[in-house]
Amino acid sequence: MQNRDDDFAKLEEKFDVIILEQEAIDDLEFLEQLNPNKFVIVFDLLTPKKLQLEATRKNFVYIATSWYWLAHHYNKVNKKIWNIPKKYYLTAKMKNSSDWKVNLLHQVIKTDVDNLINYNALLHHPLIPNSPKSFESEKGKFGDVHIGLPILEQMESYSLLCLETNSDYITEKTWGSLFTKCPTIWHTSPVIKYLENYNLHIKFNGFDYSYLDLVTEKQRTDQLAKQIMSMTADDFVDFYHQNIKEFEHNHQIMRNIDHWRNIFFPKIQKILEG
Repeated sequence: MQNRDDDFAKLEEKFDVIILEQEAIDDLEFLEQLNPNKFVIVFDLLTPKKLQLEATRKNFVYIATSWYWLAHHYNKVNKKIWNIPKKYYLTAKMKNSSDWKVNLLHQVIKTDVDNLINYNALLHHPLIPNSPKSFESEKGKFGDVHIGLPILEQMESYSLLCLETNSDYITEKTWGSLFTKCPTIWHTSPVIKYLENYNLHIKFNGFDYSYLDLVTEKQRTDQLAKQIMSMTADDFVDFYHQNIKEFEHNHQIMRNIDHWRNIFFPKIQKILEG
């Protein structure tokens, strides 16, 4: 795998490149005022407003750099970790709190009488039973856990509940879920559908994803929670086994840097050649 510096060196040779961190990408007014002669690479595309800006300002390129960084780190992980025996039925992780995440966890955990859900809320919230709660691997039991590396509890799950993408764009936590060799139950944001543009599977057999098409956030959250609460231990195991080909497909795409380049670098190359 090429080093990050190798990938971007040719841009730095030809352009006065600006690489913006996630903290800057929501300030569209700031982006519009940038020098049009500067070549701008912005972290994390997948927002309609920013894609529209890219179409009108040819010096802007929105690329999923968090996918790139994760592949860079995850490819260093011992390959055996992706195939360790399963232990949990459903694992959910919520680092940053928001109303819909809290409401979803509250609904599913308060009715989890069979302890099918292994979760990490991290931040205390009165609606989430027993929060905050940390995964054992994050307490140091397995040594230091690097922020760019997978969580062992997620590797041990029959399925994941992804709660970490924001409502407007895809974060590194979502890309990380695609590395994990198990099916993912996505959050309620319709932005997740953009992942299909990269030949990734987001809808797995044995689960109804029609909640993503509902109008309001509350409707989507309530429907998703209802569906999760209806699943038994055997349902989660079956959900895993009937989708092995699909999540292995996602895993291979996510760790394939050449696939990432083939998606995003033609946009950059077009500017370089222009």
